[in-house]
Amino acid sequence: PGPGESLQYKVSLTRGDKTLTFDAASDTQLRIQDALESRADYSVRVAAVRKLANQAPIVGATSPPANFTTNGAKNGGMSSAGGGASGGNGNHANTQASESSVSVFASSKETWSDQKWAVIILSGFAFFAVFIAMIIQQLISLGTVS
Repeated sequence: PGPGESLQYKVSLTRGDKTLTFDAASDTQLRIQDALESRADYSVRVAAVRKLANQAPIVGATSPPANFTTNGAKNGGMSSAGGGASGGNGNHANTQASESSVSVFASSKETWSDQKWAVIILSGFAFFAVFIAMIIQQLISLGTVS
């Protein structure tokens, strides 16, 4: 963004036909507490909002939906009423998420892409081929010495 411009994020959280919207400001993390039900399936979408000086904000396209399930609460269930969002200037970056909150942008269950698997498989094949070539070269050199 240039001078007088800012880039912010709008997060939409959906469960069934109920949608909650949160403004994450310019922070790339959003901690939602006391607005989610425990052990419930949610879908989250994120849209970038470009705020220009002296003009209406421009809302970008929303991301594809990402699904997640909340953890169970330690002391009873969570309330689905209310709901606050805390964005800010990174004051929660070093805090650990409790079981009653969900960090929307940070996912600890990342799945490997097909490209990562391809690199692992090709690397394994290359190491195996070099190992077999070394064994064959040793067998050939043993046969020519005698």
